[in-house]
Amino acid sequence: MDNAFWGNKDVRDTLLRLRFDEHGWNHRASCFKKGCDCRFFLPTPSITETDIYPDPGTNGENVIKWYRLKEADTFEVPPWMVRTRRPMGCQFLNTHSRSISEVFNCNTNIQIGDRSQVFYSTLYCGKSTQKEDAERQQRISHSINRRLLRIEGEVLDGTRTNDEVQDGFVEGLCRTLSGMNAATSRNVISATLQHLLVSNGGSRFNFSHGFGNLLVGQLEATLEGWAIDVRVRTNIYKGDKKVWQDSASDDYIHRPDSEEFRKMCAYEMTMLFRKTPKTFKEMRQLASRTALVEETDDEEDLDYNGISDFERFNGQGYEKKKFPFRKSHPGRHFCHLARLKLWVVPKVFVPKGRLCKIEDLNIEAGNNVDEDTKHLREVYAKVALLMFYPHRKLNNLKKRGSYWKMFWHNLELYRHEEKTTFWKKGFQILQNIQDRMTLDQNMKRAKDFITNHTTCQAPDEAASKDPNTRDDSGVEDILKFCKQRR
Repeated sequence: MDNAFWGNKDVRDTLLRLRFDEHGWNHRASCFKKGCDCRFFLPTPSITETDIYPDPGTNGENVIKWYRLKEADTFEVPPWMVRTRRPMGCQFLNTHSRSISEVFNCNTNIQIGDRSQVFYSTLYCGKSTQKEDAERQQRISHSINRRLLRIEGEVLDGTRTNDEVQDGFVEGLCRTLSGMNAATSRNVISATLQHLLVSNGGSRFNFSHGFGNLLVGQLEATLEGWAIDVRVRTNIYKGDKKVWQDSASDDYIHRPDSEEFRKMCAYEMTMLFRKTPKTFKEMRQLASRTALVEETDDEEDLDYNGISDFERFNGQGYEKKKFPFRKSHPGRHFCHLARLKLWVVPKVFVPKGRLCKIEDLNIEAGNNVDEDTKHLREVYAKVALLMFYPHRKLNNLKKRGSYWKMFWHNLELYRHEEKTTFWKKGFQILQNIQDRMTLDQNMKRAKDFITNHTTCQAPDEAASKDPNTRDDSGVEDILKFCKQRR
């Protein structure tokens, strides 16, 4: 730039910091929506070096006990926060990234903290601001609707003549506004990250992996013989209409018989495979081989893996090779398993109360536990085995008639770094579930340094509304001291 002022990069960087990364010394109304303290904990005292500030509480009431499954022990950690190096004069400055601010020209307030901070950041990725973004538009639309309806009522009451308002105009306009409001109520986007909302189909963030569904309750109910909800599908097979039940539990129970699938748990199968429909050509080829199936009674001799290599799946996230279900699968003629090119993250649906905390299992007590604890152990082990232990029926999950004995046997092998039939990553996932429950129910956020070392003296609400009342606490002492010094 030729301009001496705007051509100076230092000037532009200073204005960028002032506009986006420096908090106002007099704050804003949004700073106090959670109380009389600034919710951003600003100003922050200067500090010469970055350190970790723990907040155990006055009598250790903030210390949280974390239970570990593999080590069968506990450790206590107080909530803490990271205090970054902050020179004098930066008390109101956000912790920011200069590079990101320059590229995106926006606020980059970076929060660094404990596990609860990471947990909050993870949930924030899926946070929806639709209600706040659409609030202003909906308020205007509702106001216009009410006004037009009032005019319509005045016409009907005779307060206004029909000559003043075109016949049907108000009703038509009301319908138009109502339709516009309904059509845009789920598509209003704010200025922040609006390009991502459009490109990601309504989501502010684009996850690196997709998601799958693991219905543990349905799987258990199917094995127990209980009633479950399924999708009823209808297909044409050999010229006849065939009705079959489509459920995720059947997909796992009647998975292929190959060695790879026999050793695969439900969680891993949900990660790596997805049920896909067969093409008409594939179904015709399968129908032509039905006689051979009946003669040999062995589907592996028919090499179904070769007949599913069609270009239809290219570019849709599936590998070419497909795997047929067992003969017992209700819809084996119409669908098969396809390996995903990129694994997905299973969303586990467990019935409420079926997966308790590790501390409720009282593992350190061994077998000397009461009946309630034994029941909790059996329920916990059953759910864990349904997710992470390969099976086709419930007896595959028991050892000497007990789910807990089977689970404990594999846990002992895992602790000694030995080979287990139980999927090893399953133990890590169970520990993650335990840590999340601890965060949800027990974790307390660490208070910042200023809050712990100062006293907030908020004005009395009644006194603040009285113009004749003043809070002069300490003022007279200060004036008296000044007079003595003078």
